Amino acid sequence: MSKTKPNDDICPGSLAWLLVLGIRRWLQNPTKILKPHLREGMRALDIGCGPGFFTIPMAKLVGETGSVAAVDIQQQMLDLLVKEAEKQGVKSRIEPHLASSTGFKIDKLCDFALAFFMVHEVPDKEALFRDIAESLVSGGMLLVAEPKGHVSLDEFDASLKAAGDLGLQVVDRPKMFFCRTALLQKGPT
Repeated sequence: MSKTKPNDDICPGSLAWLLVLGIRRWLQNPTKILKPHLREGMRALDIGCGPGFFTIPMAKLVGETGSVAAVDIQQQMLDLLVKEAEKQGVKSRIEPHLASSTGFKIDKLCDFALAFFMVHEVPDKEALFRDIAESLVSGGMLLVAEPKGHVSLDEFDASLKAAGDLGLQVVDRPKMFFCRTALLQKGPT
């Protein structure tokens, strides 16, 4: 994920506990959000994974034959994720990746990607969506969710246009609490 300048919107690792509060699990239940999109054996990608609020449920949903590439720009977040994954018994299914200042690259193609409350944190959205598109199989899906109170509809639509220009087309607008959402699909390459 290209970072051309520091971004004050990024949650520091010292506040990671805010990302996994119990009330959030009630309002934005990760299993409920992800279950329609994931099944045993899939390879998933969690972009901006933080301490694993979505990564751990993803790993459970893809099962023992699946895997999750967890990407973040902060090593501290990845360390917290690995520690929790070990507690939850899914560490072997998760591949942590530290993103560089110019983007992220993973070595395998994914069936599904998640970008939850993080697109607004990335200054170069075109580079972000290019990396995502390159990481998805043809027909692969991307679920994008942004906070309504922080991202305007115009900003969200501009992000979706950037994704569309790179072959990621909106196929659904799932409803989620306090979110602007879109499910996108990578077209044939």
